[in-house]
Amino acid sequence: MKKGAALREALDAAACAAEDEALAALLEQLDGRGYAFTTPNNRTYRILRRRDGARLAKDLRDVLGWSLPYVPGSIDPGIETLLACAGQGVSEPGRDRSTVRVSTVEGRLFLHSAYGAGRETVFLGPDTYRFVQFLKVELATNPSAASLLDIGTGAGVGGVIAAEITGLHLRLQAQLRL
Repeated sequence: MKKGAALREALDAAACAAEDEALAALLEQLDGRGYAFTTPNNRTYRILRRRDGARLAKDLRDVLGWSLPYVPGSIDPGIETLLACAGQGVSEPGRDRSTVRVSTVEGRLFLHSAYGAGRETVFLGPDTYRFVQFLKVELATNPSAASLLDIGTGAGVGGVIAAEITGLHLRLQAQLRL
């Protein structure tokens, strides 16, 4: 049995138990492979789509970063299975696409909505990276800050990074809408 087929079988049995577990496993798999993607602004995505409108994904960064469609079976079968188990893979005639993106902030991977996902999206982009830089400066110069309220903040990057910087515990209350 090929390595990919064995992984798919194991994932079919285990990771499909819960969508959130499949998403966590997706992040672990990507982290283990050294996946990284810095999300640009939406204008950059529009330019890419205009220039390469029918282009299919060649690698995981194309699928999970640039939100490009892919031919079923052309990406790592374990990743494809995790997307399906998480309910984040959509089949279209002759191609599939992910409804999530994965971006890197401060060496951590974060899930958010794929480009073009519609009105109710979880966004992570240039403002997120600027906010993290702001937090690093502010929390370094004001170590007595005891709490941070991060409301309506997309992928929750601010809260996660602030908790890392301060060593405070993170209390997360979220409603996933990917």
